[in-house]
Amino acid sequence: MSCRTIERTQSGRGALLLVPLLAVAIGLVIYFGRFGGRKSYVETVLDSKKQAQEKLQQTSLAGLYRFLQQYAAAADGKFPATAQDLAREASLPSGVLFTGRPLEEHKYIYLGGQDESMPPGNLLIYEAAARRDGTCEVLRLGGQVELLTAQQVRDAIAETQKYLPVTRQPELPEKRGAGADTPA
Repeated sequence: MSCRTIERTQSGRGALLLVPLLAVAIGLVIYFGRFGGRKSYVETVLDSKKQAQEKLQQTSLAGLYRFLQQYAAAADGKFPATAQDLAREASLPSGVLFTGRPLEEHKYIYLGGQDESMPPGNLLIYEAAARRDGTCEVLRLGGQVELLTAQQVRDAIAETQKYLPVTRQPELPEKRGAGADTPA
């Protein structure tokens, strides 16, 4: 072998070793890396997924509100009296809406017995347990879908109760996850 052949063979091995190492480094930067304080690729994807899920829930509550408007139009401006009536009329799967103590399989609490003449800021439906960030999704009588803190939900429930035909104490949202503080 000549000197040139040996030299080319050794430099080719270095390039073959450098390419996989570079690929692994790029993969690690994409998965874990942060440049200039920005989020990593994986964090960005997870945030996007969370935002999409929240939009889907908001869309679901907005669709439920459209049903409630149609129901009220056919029932002299009154919304269903109970969560069971709403679930039956809207053909909702069991356990989506309920009244009473929140259970793991339940998602929302419906404050029935309201009608279109009541204040649009009244709560109509709210999330049974606060999310990890301490917020609850709510549907107001006027059709607005919002994220409120647990304290804001408590305040809105107290205000709504002033207009409910039968005074009852709805359950307050509880925070999900480890270290959750339960609203009193």
